[in-house]
Amino acid sequence: MFLQNLRTQTADCHKALEENSYSVALLSNNVSMEDYKIYLQKLYGVVSGFEKNVFPLLERSLPTISERRKAHLLMKDISAENTTDTIAVLPDKDFTTFYTTEAAAWGGMYVLEGSTLGGQVIQKHLIKSLPDFEGSSYFSAYGSQIGSQWKDFLQQLSLAAQTPGWEQEIIDGAIHTFTMIDNWMKTEASQLLDFTRPNLSHLK
Repeated sequence: MFLQNLRTQTADCHKALEENSYSVALLSNNVSMEDYKIYLQKLYGVVSGFEKNVFPLLERSLPTISERRKAHLLMKDISAENTTDTIAVLPDKDFTTFYTTEAAAWGGMYVLEGSTLGGQVIQKHLIKSLPDFEGSSYFSAYGSQIGSQWKDFLQQLSLAAQTPGWEQEIIDGAIHTFTMIDNWMKTEASQLLDFTRPNLSHLK
């Protein structure tokens, strides 16, 4: 019942994220390596901040939290593009002001883990559409264990949702995360003056 409620209540914001111009471009028949590069950078801007600020809330309740870190894999993919760009990332306060409870963190984690699962579709499309694409470390994070990792996560999530008062807070956390990522994806470079920009020149 909980997982069905979660999927139902997040359906609209999940769809909105899938219809984001960056998401659409990645699955377009005309997708380019530049589209892929921008998508990686946008995703890193969220994942790195989430791992820094939100993962600590789940260290006691999610035994596999360490192996679910993927920001370093995104950075590996980005560096493979020989980029000297700076990457805008969401500031810490965007995480610390909302994800103040373990339940909210679980909701955000649901979105991040789901993106890895959905990445299998993206990777297959990129392999088919881009001659120079050799695979993504991020999308291949779990290798052949992708299905079992997702199933294990959902089991842990469902257990967490049994804590009194947590179910709706988890769902609200997931809705917030879908919306936050969607808004971040829509933010243009010219609007990012107040965002942290880690320099990647050392990756050249």
